[in-house]
Formats: sequence, structure tokens, C-alpha cells
Amino acid sequence: MGVRPEIFTDLEEMVRTVPDLRAVDVVTDPSVHHNVVCQALDLGLHVMVEKPMAITVKACRQMIEAAERNNRHLSVAENFRRDPSARLVRYLLETGAIGTPYMALFHALSPGNGIFITPWRHLKERGGALLDMAVHFTHMIRYQLGDIAEVYGDVRLVEPVRRKPDSIGDTYTFYQNRFRAMDAEVPATAEDTSVAMFKMENGTTVNWLVGLGGHGGCGGEIIFGDKGSINSFGTRGGKISTQRRGQEGINQEESLHP
Repeated sequence: MGVRPEIFTDLEEMVRTVPDLRAVDVVTDPSVHHNVVCQALDLGLHVMVEKPMAITVKACRQMIEAAERNNRHLSVAENFRRDPSARLVRYLLETGAIGTPYMALFHALSPGNGIFITPWRHLKERGGALLDMAVHFTHMIRYQLGDIAEVYGDVRLVEPVRRKPDSIGDTYTFYQNRFRAMDAEVPATAEDTSVAMFKMENGTTVNWLVGLGGHGGCGGEIIFGDKGSINSFGTRGGKISTQRRGQEGINQEESLHP
């Protein structure tokens, strides 16, 4: 756009230099979100922070307390619920299109041992790829079905060594330069595979299988109700369809314009 942004390494200096600054968007890796966010809030700034909010519940609470202490807005940049398909699923559930939900599946298991976007995503002290990716999915489950009342879960590290893939699909120069500088191998310390069972407050049970590793994968989302089903939670860029007993399936366009 022809405008080069100013660069700072100190938040206090940034606030002094830009006196009309009102808000910041924090896009560091999640292990230091709480440090940057709390300082920004204490400096009187409103904050949007990338997901995941932090790598511990304690760090999340510190940020919330800092926002309350300074009477400033704090928001998390979770984008999946903004997708039109997610809004449509929410509408269909609220209007009883499939009756009362009682069971759901969320499966997103991708095989392989390639480095996922950046090496730090495979380090436990940085949060790990599961936290970085699956926070989208748990958010979608709660957006569509409400809060979780009970959970059983298991996570494990299946791929202890991550390897640089042959190429990346992103053509932006920044990502290509980062890819060229990437090490051939990365020792992984963060878990990469998870299985869980959620019981929602409304009684719905959700079967969860999410991961990045191993040999063989599976994928699929479906919400079952006592009068029909929806084949998606409305994850980003997807298309949904609904099915009612004794009727043909209805695709996304037909759901929008019945």
C-alpha cells in the first residue's frame, strides 16, 4: 500500500511515540501473549490477541484481570464463527431444523510428520500445534452446542521428529523466505494427537478425534438431532447439508433459500 509501518521493540516507547494510539493487535507466538497483553492493557490500550489466548489458564486469567483493572476491552481473534456456514448451522439449530441435538462427531486427523507451518508449533513450551489448531474446533463446538459440562481426553506425541516438507503452498514472499530458512528436522515436544469425549450442558455428547501425525487419517463433522442431522459444524470455508428422516438431503444453498 506504499506505507511502511513504524517498528518498535518497546511498548512504552511505542505509546510515547504514537500519542493517539488506542488499541493493539497482539500476534506473537502464544507463549508470550500474556506478557505483551498485560503490559498493553496497563498502558491504557485496548487489545485484540490472536488465538489461542494463552498456553495456560493462569495466563488467560491474568489478561482478563488486567483488562478489568484498567477498564479496557480485551478480545480474542477467533475467526471461525464468522464464516457464513457457521452462522447457518447456528441458525438451523436455533430454529429446530433437526430437532433436539443429542450426539455429534468432530474428526480431523491428518497423517504425516511434516513441519506444520512453523517449527515452534511443535514445541510444548510454545503451546504446540494441537492447541494452535484445535482451539478453533473446540470454539466451534461450544458456539453450536453450548458449554462443556464434562470431558474425558487423552493426548500423545506420535511424531517425535518433524521434517521439512518439499514445498509450501503459500506464495507470499514472507512465507517463502521463512520456509527456505527452516531446518530440515525439528525435535517435537508437543503432543500432536488427541481423542476426547465431551458431554455438553444440554446433554449432547461429542466424539472428538483431532491430530497431525501417524499413518492414515480421517475427517468428518456431523450433528445428530432427534429429527435430522447437519453434516458440519460450519468450519471455515466448508459447505453444509441437512438430512431429515424420510426426506432428501438439503444443501447449503437450499437451506438459505428454502
